Amino acid sequence: MERSHFLCTLCEKRFATSSSLETHKITHSEEKPFCCTVCDKRFARKGSLNKHRRIHNGEKPFLCPVCNKQFAWKTNLASHQRSHSGEKPFSCTLCEQRFAHQGKLRDHLRRHRGEKPFVCTTCNQSFIRKDTLRDHVRTHTGEKPYPCVVCGKWFMTNAALNVHKQTHEGKRQLHQCSVCEKCCCSRKSLTQHMNIHKGKHSCSICGKCLAGRIALMRHGNTHTGQRPFYCTVCGKHFSEASVLVKHGRIHSGEKPYACHICKKTFTTSGQLLYHQSVHTNERAFACSLCSKRFKDAHALWHHKRRCHSVQTKPYHCPYCGKRFFISSELKLHVVTHTNAEPFSCRHCARRSRTRRTLKRHLLVSHSEGSWLTCHICEKQYVDIRDLNSHLIYHEDVKPYVCGECAKSFHTASELKSHQMVHSDTKPFGCIFCNKMFKRKHSLPGHFKKCSAVVDLHL
Repeated sequence: MERSHFLCTLCEKRFATSSSLETHKITHSEEKPFCCTVCDKRFARKGSLNKHRRIHNGEKPFLCPVCNKQFAWKTNLASHQRSHSGEKPFSCTLCEQRFAHQGKLRDHLRRHRGEKPFVCTTCNQSFIRKDTLRDHVRTHTGEKPYPCVVCGKWFMTNAALNVHKQTHEGKRQLHQCSVCEKCCCSRKSLTQHMNIHKGKHSCSICGKCLAGRIALMRHGNTHTGQRPFYCTVCGKHFSEASVLVKHGRIHSGEKPYACHICKKTFTTSGQLLYHQSVHTNERAFACSLCSKRFKDAHALWHHKRRCHSVQTKPYHCPYCGKRFFISSELKLHVVTHTNAEPFSCRHCARRSRTRRTLKRHLLVSHSEGSWLTCHICEKQYVDIRDLNSHLIYHEDVKPYVCGECAKSFHTASELKSHQMVHSDTKPFGCIFCNKMFKRKHSLPGHFKKCSAVVDLHL
């Protein structure tokens, strides 16, 4: 009897035993009886489920004898060992290029033939690899099946999780944009970010440049008003499925993200990550120019752009022309012109201009959320930034020194306000009498008196 006597009539693959053939046939059927309890993914074979579980539990039982790198699957170890030996046993019959892995050869041949057999049913974008499509679909659904066992944050891909783990191991390498100095966590993220400067994905309506095709498609919904995803409870519509999922937690009360230190739960992973800074003073990201340290790469980028960049402020107000370093600052400023109140309370009719104002209202009026309390004087704050600013006064550290009189201050804003004493500049003016003031807070009181006088003469 031949070693591969048992033939699959569907794919012509051969097997040594009839039981192996029967197990293989399940892969051609829709039957997937084995389910992962973490992410609900289903499998045709129990062995495949056991291997998949290693993604979630982090188990890597296979060790490379050369470099001690660990792997979850034996096939991955075998493929990795070729990086040491240089062996490339798989050859392309069209261009003679050789590959260490059979999967790489398969993908390469598809590029020759122009094949992209895996198509996204949401946006019709096609892909060469099935796993690339799977990762892409999560950008529509918002699914994040890969959790960090240290801090509880969840990620869309295993690669993103591995990059994140480096922050806990102290090995994280930042990749800086040469144009705007933004720091990215991976080379891939930097490449996508550079698309913004190159104008590779630009909106045909407003000209805005985006990092990728998906981001451009999402941005397009802001012009078309298309919001295909709606809440079955309140009828509110959304442009993305992931936003609808987060919105649904308002109605269900679900808070799937828990702090591993105090067990407090949160609606989104972003809220959890922000909360965890309360428990730790770790600041792993240092500015190379002034040695100031930050808790995340985004804060470091903002600092460099605001304090060390020689470029002009890229964001300008369409109403008054005032310029800003950061888009979020521009959004807050524009509200002063439009008087818009985009943040609404879910308990009453109260609306707020800023998220911080709404948060304070929820705490004071509805006892929703928790105050941040100073451990020295027990004064309470809504925002962690306000609490940190307050703690500076207890430490009695005044690192900001005036170059004119050597007076020192706790914060940069205090120093900036003080420097007006030495300046003859008066940037704030009354619209009725044209009197000018050095400080903005001097204007409202004067304006009230001056407008009353004008009313008497009318």
